[in-house]
Amino acid sequence: MKKNVMALLLSASLLGGCMGCAGKEAKTGGQQDDIPELVWYVPGKPQNDIDKVMEKANEFLVPEIGAKLKLTFIEDSAYQEKMKMYMASKSQFDLCFVGYLLSSNSCARNGATLPLRDLIKENCPDLLNSMPEYAWKAAEYNGDYYCVPNYQINAMTDCLAVRKDMAEKYNLDTSSVTKTEDIVPFLEKIRDNEPTLIPVSMVAKVWDEPLWGGAYEYFGTETMYFNQNTKKLYPVYEVPELKEAWKKGHEFYEKGFIQKDIASAQDISSKQASGQYVVSTTVYKPGVETTLKDSLGGYDYTCMQISKPTIARNSPTATAIAVSKQSKHPDKAVKLISLLNTNKEFYNLICFGIEGVHYTKTGENRIELKENSSYKPLNAWKFGNQLNAYILPGQDDNVWEETDKMNKEAMVSPLLGFAEDNTSVATEIAQMEKISQEYIVSRLNKGAENPDEYWDEFVSKMKEAGIEKVVAEYQRQIDEFLSK
Repeated sequence: MKKNVMALLLSASLLGGCMGCAGKEAKTGGQQDDIPELVWYVPGKPQNDIDKVMEKANEFLVPEIGAKLKLTFIEDSAYQEKMKMYMASKSQFDLCFVGYLLSSNSCARNGATLPLRDLIKENCPDLLNSMPEYAWKAAEYNGDYYCVPNYQINAMTDCLAVRKDMAEKYNLDTSSVTKTEDIVPFLEKIRDNEPTLIPVSMVAKVWDEPLWGGAYEYFGTETMYFNQNTKKLYPVYEVPELKEAWKKGHEFYEKGFIQKDIASAQDISSKQASGQYVVSTTVYKPGVETTLKDSLGGYDYTCMQISKPTIARNSPTATAIAVSKQSKHPDKAVKLISLLNTNKEFYNLICFGIEGVHYTKTGENRIELKENSSYKPLNAWKFGNQLNAYILPGQDDNVWEETDKMNKEAMVSPLLGFAEDNTSVATEIAQMEKISQEYIVSRLNKGAENPDEYWDEFVSKMKEAGIEKVVAEYQRQIDEFLSK
């Protein structure tokens, strides 16, 4: 009896953020063995205290949606392979993380996940109001939703992150930096006076700001680019800004701003983790400085935005949740997703664990994670609407309001909801990906070689692979999509 009373009390405390999406369905006097268990796969390091967190979560979920939850973490490096295996073998599970590790469109195309529009309307319609309309547009595939986006920072803005101690030491006016060329004098000082440090981390397309001012959006493995102004798709070699960007990278290499062994470097993570790079390139978002400090040697960083915020077609679904075709309880699965997006207390339980055990509250909406916590999955964006997340040390009080504001003010891609069908050009795309790895990833993006010396060879191989056929096919699909 005591257990049921406690469950009801917890349910009442959590219900405030639910927005009415999931009504209480379980009979508190019924047998627990009769209650279904929803299996949810998420990428991440397995957590020792997962059973404690699930016990607390289920005290709420059983009376709320009539189901229990079994959250299972799979290491990031193994996630895609394991999930594809589970889907191919039609293993029984209910929910899974989709996005940058596992394409939601590919899962839908292969019949592994369920369409969700009617399920949401019938079971938790308020979920539709929990994020902007463009996010749902991005989640569309063949006229239906096959995932629920984890609403977070969707606006992509490139920025240069500079170690604050070095910026102060060499009097860098960070407020005046609007393009990479502005930091050349600073990089020269680092090169000449800090022999144990490396001025910049790596070369990539970020060296060309006009490319990322909203005009272009890349396709595939960066082999094709869509111009939002002309509404046309171009082969990579027909985007003049790109070659200029790669030439700029080579200039930086020649000037000694980039490590001399970059051509052979396979992994720069150890140098990053020690803060050896004075300037790094990253995607800006409110509060990014805190993330950088944790991952780049514990140094304070100042970020300088060098492009306008843009929401690309795949950005809102880079992290999302899908429902398995094999789920026996899809109605309860979408109700669970609804709670992760609308119920702040439940969402933060999944993100950070149990108050007093895994974190300490330092304010109404602030927490501090316990150093030796046995439940610290981090990356709250993997679980639901991050705007409901508690604020961590180093984050501003208004971090989520600023995130939402940035999303709403960003330029939105006209291709939201567009999913190319590569059936007729799969062979050509496979060849293009090999060439991309050989030239773009291993050579052009690193800057050690002068692009002029092998540019014609690169273009010739791309044409031989069939890139013009792919561009023509995708352009046909784009024209058809935009005409609707």
